[in-house]
Amino acid sequence: MNTVITGASRGIGRAIIEALAEKKSDVLFCSKNPANVKAFETELKAKYPTQRFLGVVCDVSNTEDLDRFFGEIDAFFGNEVDILVNNAGVFVSGELCSEPQDTLKTLIDTNVLSAYHTSRHIAPKMIAQQKGYIFNICSIASIVAYPNGGSYSVSKFALLGFNNVLREELKTK
Repeated sequence: MNTVITGASRGIGRAIIEALAEKKSDVLFCSKNPANVKAFETELKAKYPTQRFLGVVCDVSNTEDLDRFFGEIDAFFGNEVDILVNNAGVFVSGELCSEPQDTLKTLIDTNVLSAYHTSRHIAPKMIAQQKGYIFNICSIASIVAYPNGGSYSVSKFALLGFNNVLREELKTK
């Protein structure tokens, strides 16, 4: 299996990679923190020497970084990607009426548009090979509004909506 995962050097992303590595998946992952990326890639290569791992430093809210990340995906896996996990995300608590002006843009760029662009890059590969799985890591904030959820909840509601539309479009391909 060839897996691509965003936001993956710690937390849920790291746990997903470790579970997939146990199942013999080759993994290309990204995260913003260069030290975390390098350390995790080194750890994975040492623990699973017969598998391929590549960590890429990428700020998924930056389209230039994403384009470079897509080039790394294409070079590493070609057109054979079996699993995509859109896990990158950022949380900022606050209220819509009082949070800083650019909060919604920051959260939409990271939590929604990164999944949109990455899925658009990888889905055609999956369609061509007639197989593949795309997972978008949402949150309880995708379905339930809560105090101080602010733009984070808005972005996660949007991610769930994106997920539902993508599913409808891909299920007949």
